[in-house]
Amino acid sequence: MYRILSECGAQIRTSLEGIDYFIAEGGRAFRTILDLLKELLKFQVLNQQEIKYFSAIILQCKQHLRADFKIHISPDSKVADHCQTFALSDSLHPEFAVTCQHHHDLVCVTCEQMKDVLSSLMKTIQCSSNHGLTDSLRDLQSKLQNAMQGITNVKRHLIRCRNQNLISLTRYNITKCF
Repeated sequence: MYRILSECGAQIRTSLEGIDYFIAEGGRAFRTILDLLKELLKFQVLNQQEIKYFSAIILQCKQHLRADFKIHISPDSKVADHCQTFALSDSLHPEFAVTCQHHHDLVCVTCEQMKDVLSSLMKTIQCSSNHGLTDSLRDLQSKLQNAMQGITNVKRHLIRCRNQNLISLTRYNITKCF
């Protein structure tokens, strides 16, 4: 049995056919950030305690997006990150913009922590004074920017999915009435 296990090691799935690629990219973004933290430790930009702190928050944010974020999305949420109307409006094109009938005077602690940690990591990389590592740090900065975009795309996708679910329910109720 041990010989079989040693021959057939665990593998990571690379084929994402049929899987929601926004969610897959979001998962990769979080893994990229955790790998980036290890590299920052290796370059001595952050210490072990800071890495542990950032890792805990990143994992908490990942869990929030997987489970809690979908539940909190609503058209009239007072949290801007969870407000469906606000998120689906396009400020650049007025014909696709809708103003909310409520104020966004609340914040989601986890969403704010995620923004704070990511901006803190970006500033740490930008302000790092390790002169011999400028190319490596630029690569890390680029990886972090891509990961941040991936996380933003996941949030947008979850909001769009929630909106489509509401539209489907409305269509079903209208069809049921007829």
